[in-house]
Amino acid sequence: MSDFDEPEPDIVLADLRKFDGKRHPRAQETLLVVEVADTSLRFGRNERLALYAEAGIQEVWIVNLINNIIEVYREPTVGLYQKAKIFKRGETLASNILPGLAISVDSLVD
Repeated sequence: MSDFDEPEPDIVLADLRKFDGKRHPRAQETLLVVEVADTSLRFGRNERLALYAEAGIQEVWIVNLINNIIEVYREPTVGLYQKAKIFKRGETLASNILPGLAISVDSLVD
């Protein structure tokens, strides 16, 4: 992100081979962003998602507490994510960018 666009996501997983931990991770060091949203859902989808896509962050999860789902956005191109998928209760979400990272929807929306 630029110096003027620094959203504060709920969770950021950064590549420690590139990130030294002495500052906020830059977009090219960020592997996955997780936003937990209820009242901020519209802002997260409309404003932050566009910023993340423009920055080239490969994978974004929005934990949608209103509908008890997880929205997953992948493959950013020209400020938009090309792929979006919804995971519902009873399903398990696996990260494309972080092999081995899988989590049940129920564990995040309860």
